[in-house]
Amino acid sequence: MASPPAQASTGQAATLASIPLTSGKPVKAVISRPGQRITYTFAATAHKHVTFQVTKFNFSDGSSSGSFTLYFYKPGSTSPYASHDFFDNGYYDFTPPLTGTWKVKLVPDGASVGSMTLTFANDVATNALSRGTPVSTTIKFQGQHAGYTFTATAGATRAFDVTNFNFTDGSSSGSFTLYFYKPGSTSSYTSHDFFDNGSFDVTTPLSGTWSIQLVPDGASVGSMTLTMT
Repeated sequence: MASPPAQASTGQAATLASIPLTSGKPVKAVISRPGQRITYTFAATAHKHVTFQVTKFNFSDGSSSGSFTLYFYKPGSTSPYASHDFFDNGYYDFTPPLTGTWKVKLVPDGASVGSMTLTFANDVATNALSRGTPVSTTIKFQGQHAGYTFTATAGATRAFDVTNFNFTDGSSSGSFTLYFYKPGSTSSYTSHDFFDNGSFDVTTPLSGTWSIQLVPDGASVGSMTLTMT
């Protein structure tokens, strides 16, 4: 795929040729006539969170603002696993339950025609935290998460310091939550919201490798630096 956003063909076919999505690469879609549809594909790993951000939304049904729906299909399935309606810029994120090549179908609502840009993104790669070593993280796409791991001893206390906070949701200051997970657990042990620079202490009841998930609140994107002490 070329570096600039790729534009879908606007031929007479009702369903345009399938377009592969690459993490972080925007793809421009154009629906030139009512009833036209676009199919995308993306590679997913089971239980690995993904997000789909829509920007440059410009749909109309002729008399008012238009809309479209994204339908998500498991590998080999013809029934939608999930769907989301878009009436403006926005995003939809979920965690695929299966590994493989998933399909996404863009279906305009009613007589809607127009264009938009779709960006598929995986989460930011997980970083291992070392005591006293700052780790910078950038959330570039709405709905994107980030991960960290750290080694702890039962009964020990760790401080997690957030500095260089720079998050926004587009219209105001943004925020995010850090969720802490015991070794091997999928349910959070504790969590803390950050609206600015700050610190949160965690006393770990179990020894082992703990994990942290950074989950932006709403459409928040931005950057910050996390230091474990």
